[in-house]
Amino acid sequence: MNTDVFPLLFGNGIGWLIYAACTRDAFLFVSIFFNILVGMFYVLTAYLLAESDAARRKIEVRMIMILGVWSALGFSAPQIADEELRNHVVGAMALVLNLLLFASPLSTISTVIRSKSAASISLPFGIMQVRPLSLSLSLSLSLSLSFARAHARANRADVLVSGMA
Repeated sequence: MNTDVFPLLFGNGIGWLIYAACTRDAFLFVSIFFNILVGMFYVLTAYLLAESDAARRKIEVRMIMILGVWSALGFSAPQIADEELRNHVVGAMALVLNLLLFASPLSTISTVIRSKSAASISLPFGIMQVRPLSLSLSLSLSLSLSFARAHARANRADVLVSGMA
């Protein structure tokens, strides 16, 4: 089982939560908060379903690294006086982690192609992917809040534009 995805999923949520705090965006903050819960659910599930202690240690090390990087950035970002620069730095870090998150399943594909066997794909985790109702509701709430955020931003832009005219 490729355990790289799950700490990155959690870390991605932490990064966007810090970005939401820096930009003072309440809609993004609330919607990302639920993504962090989903990420932690996946990390804990992967930890419990890991085939070996080495796989568990890999998850632990990645979680400690991600939490360390985001803790350092989260505490140092408010020290950057230029708000725009601060937001760009935090946003860029979140985007890098986002790219790593979406690229991480490629290592499983390379293992399957190299070994010419799908045995590296975990059956228990595949079954767990059929989301329980609470997880689906959490993701639906997060998506709804993201749409509300986009709608609120669009309305604010309209008010600003009409106020200038």
